[in-house]
Amino acid sequence: MKASDNKLTPQLRFPEFKNSDEWKEKKLGELTLDINERNKTNLTKVLSVTNIYGIIEQEDFFQKIVASEDLSNYKVIRKGDIAYNPSRINVGSVDLLQKYNIGIMSPMYVIVRCKENILNNLFLKQWLISNTFYSLLEKNLQGGVRKSLPYNLFKEINILIPSFKEQRKIADFLSSVDELIMQEKIKLKELQEYKKGLLQNLFPKENQKVPDLRFPEFKNSGEWEEKKLKEYCDIIVGGDIPEKYSKEKTEEFYIPIYSNGVGNKMLYGYTNQARIYDKCVTVSARGTIGYAVYHNKPFYPIVRLLCLITNRLLSALFLKYQLDTMNIQGTQVGISQLTAPMISSYSILIPSFKEQKKISDFLSSVDELIIQEKIKLDNLQEYKKGLLQQLFPNNN
Repeated sequence: MKASDNKLTPQLRFPEFKNSDEWKEKKLGELTLDINERNKTNLTKVLSVTNIYGIIEQEDFFQKIVASEDLSNYKVIRKGDIAYNPSRINVGSVDLLQKYNIGIMSPMYVIVRCKENILNNLFLKQWLISNTFYSLLEKNLQGGVRKSLPYNLFKEINILIPSFKEQRKIADFLSSVDELIMQEKIKLKELQEYKKGLLQNLFPKENQKVPDLRFPEFKNSGEWEEKKLKEYCDIIVGGDIPEKYSKEKTEEFYIPIYSNGVGNKMLYGYTNQARIYDKCVTVSARGTIGYAVYHNKPFYPIVRLLCLITNRLLSALFLKYQLDTMNIQGTQVGISQLTAPMISSYSILIPSFKEQKKISDFLSSVDELIIQEKIKLDNLQEYKKGLLQQLFPNNN
């Protein structure tokens, strides 16, 4: 590809177009049609647009039909059309219909069709998820808290376009990257489903004392032992935010502070002194109640976080996986929350420490595969993001 400094051409250009004309600025209304065909032939394939999976069949995604019973006012979408949610286009709820020849969508969606041989639909779809479009979008959204982009505003937005041939080249290249991303998403989802199945089978189900699936060396080891969680754990409740801390990691402040939250949202900041030094499992006491995380490095817990420090009979990592299989509930009065006495009274089933280690090591190896898959997916998505920035010129 060829780099360019011209504001009317992209930073990167395919070699065969390096001497081509500058891109031309057009209004989207000159290049697209607003499709408002209604469902008068009793079509029943109801489609929706998500910001993760694009256009999906509603029944597959939601395991049920969430559309109204009367579908006569639904819009008809045909293969090659682009649909977007006017209230969520700013978070990527836009896609091109490729999987089905025809379907119907809620009247809330905007459906646009590119004028033949003038604007490539795949090119437009890629442009609509680029930073170039998002920067223009902010100037065109209407409304208060919930801003929207109806077609009458969409058509007024300016787009820079090259020849139809160059549009197709860009679109095909970006689509090939999309295919790689989708393959990684599928791999990740399959790994997550695989782990979910393992959790269901490696731990005893309700009213059982042995799991359905057991490693060969433990198949004659007898039933798992049932006891209250408090018999195996000391529970420390997260405290106040330390007086001295930093939102960023520094030489002085390097001990992580964890709060009630999920995933990366658990990290509140950094301090210079830990409260927990042992391996333990934290459990969220508000919000996503029961969300369990295994820790094997010193940290400082703060409010609404329960820290379960296990004794020598219970592996902390094993406990984390077992908690993943349990339905931990909080109080049902007022704001739902989980207390130390409540979680300590839960019963758990455990096998020998040796079998615990076998199970937790196996599940952690699957977790490692999931982490690596997430990294690959994140890297591909960042690569795609960079391409979008360089393959479309900025016409602000």
